Amino acid sequence: MMKKYYYLNSAQQQMGPIYAEDFVRLGLDGNTFVWCEGMPNWTKANQVPELLSYLSNTTNTSFGGVDAPKINSTNTENPYRNGAPSYSNMSSNPPQAPCPDNYLVWSILTTIFCCLPFGVVAIVKSSKVENLWKQGFYQEAIKMSQEAKRWSVISAISYAVFLVLYFVFALIAVAMGAMGTAALL
Repeated sequence: MMKKYYYLNSAQQQMGPIYAEDFVRLGLDGNTFVWCEGMPNWTKANQVPELLSYLSNTTNTSFGGVDAPKINSTNTENPYRNGAPSYSNMSSNPPQAPCPDNYLVWSILTTIFCCLPFGVVAIVKSSKVENLWKQGFYQEAIKMSQEAKRWSVISAISYAVFLVLYFVFALIAVAMGAMGTAALL
């Protein structure tokens, strides 16, 4: 079974899991901090022998000399020390990023009060966010969250456009009716 790795992006946010083959595709290099089950700390990828053949040749300077996050069993109240995560209870799973907003309430409201077809799409997208997050597909969960928000907005805007057009046509109908009544007199 292939190992799944987690890595820290340039904003020091935990990403993954990914397989070693994905390192080149994602442009990760030897200075990228990685962690997998069995490792005690986040470590630079170039210090993990099994990853050396999977690293890109570019040098990542986005960390600017920041040391890898250390396990800190004495600092359980503040998980962030000096801007880097400090994990006090490392288990078989690394700490997870917070689940993105699923916009489910907005999706339901726009379905009920605005445009049914677009609202249904928003609900479907919203319902996928938490499952993706729980499975470790953080980027996909964020993307699905953004899609749910987008479809909720589209639903609301389409309803607003419908209302404007409805009132414009109603005014035209009233004006045409008034002109027809005046012509009869």
